[in-house]
Amino acid sequence: MGRNTFILLNIELQFLHMVRDFFQTVDKSIFTGLGKSPDCLGNSMLINKSKFPDLQNVDIAIVGLGKNADLFRKAFYTLSNRFAGITIADLGNIRNDKDKRNLAFGLTEVIIELIQLNICPLIIGEADDYTTACTNAFTGQIDLAMVAPRINTAEDSTLQQLMEMNKLFHLSLLTPQTYFVAPDDIEAIESVFYETLRLGDFRADNTEAEPLLRQSDVFTFDTSAIKAGEFGASIKHFPNGLYNEEACLLSRYAGISNKISTALFYGFDLNKGLDTDAMQLAQMAWYFADGIDNRFNDNPDKNHPNFMVYTCHISKNQDIVFIKSLLTERWWMEIPVEAPAKKGKKIKSAKPTSVFIGCTANDFEIAKSGELPEKWYKAAGKLMN
Repeated sequence: MGRNTFILLNIELQFLHMVRDFFQTVDKSIFTGLGKSPDCLGNSMLINKSKFPDLQNVDIAIVGLGKNADLFRKAFYTLSNRFAGITIADLGNIRNDKDKRNLAFGLTEVIIELIQLNICPLIIGEADDYTTACTNAFTGQIDLAMVAPRINTAEDSTLQQLMEMNKLFHLSLLTPQTYFVAPDDIEAIESVFYETLRLGDFRADNTEAEPLLRQSDVFTFDTSAIKAGEFGASIKHFPNGLYNEEACLLSRYAGISNKISTALFYGFDLNKGLDTDAMQLAQMAWYFADGIDNRFNDNPDKNHPNFMVYTCHISKNQDIVFIKSLLTERWWMEIPVEAPAKKGKKIKSAKPTSVFIGCTANDFEIAKSGELPEKWYKAAGKLMN
């Protein structure tokens, strides 16, 4: 064994011990009636029963925040393990002394350690929103995707906290319902590079959600975005919202994203709903895992033969570069990170001169006609500040 390999193994063992100490074992009663089928997840994935699982080859780790996660498990374990390219582990529930601040701290530490091991935490929450705890695991600004029926910018809201911490580079707000969105909420997030995909627009063309999720680092899903008639366990009930199939589709889009490394489902109390609500949440998690299992990993690269490069002339001093994956037909546009240096002067920043962000073929068509796509304008304004 080489010295470098030995050091890496030691680091992994340290991470393993640190992660293990945060968790309770999974309650044995959850396995009652599961049967012996080797194809169901409860009998085929790694589970923290009496011995903490080896995380060396794990891709997704289920992290529970309370008793809701146990009800979720009873449904999730019965689902078929059809994942050929990934390994899922259930680490159990984070130890909790009923202090929300301590739970948030523990969750942040767990996410940090799991990401260090290149493992995606799939967090099964409770009623409360622990998005801030998730984003605190990341240094610098992040790209956040939030599925929710409202845009809440109240003083104590998650969004307000994240904006005050200057934590957001890009914010994707998926399926907000217009009659819940006040002008003050939109004004409050103007300082952030944000995009919204209203419920009606998503329903008209659900593929519009994929480029937004493709860019994200963290994915959060407030189950009150699902209409009450479809999912009764949400803490807040609304007559309109996502259908169950659409909630699963959004979860799969999130899984397919090359970048998303943390997912949080919250806003529910499964004790108050029907048995089908736990199954719905389990299926959403299953589709997220299925997305990860089918990731394209077509990270944009102008010099790679799998990408076609297009340049659109906008004005005398402005061209926009688009690239298209020949494998998946997904589109990206190039955004300058900062204003070009003036003649005779050097750019002091060590940042890359440009980045690629996900877009649609429609953005390319807009640029081809000589106009700046709104996404390019917003992203450039953020990156060049």
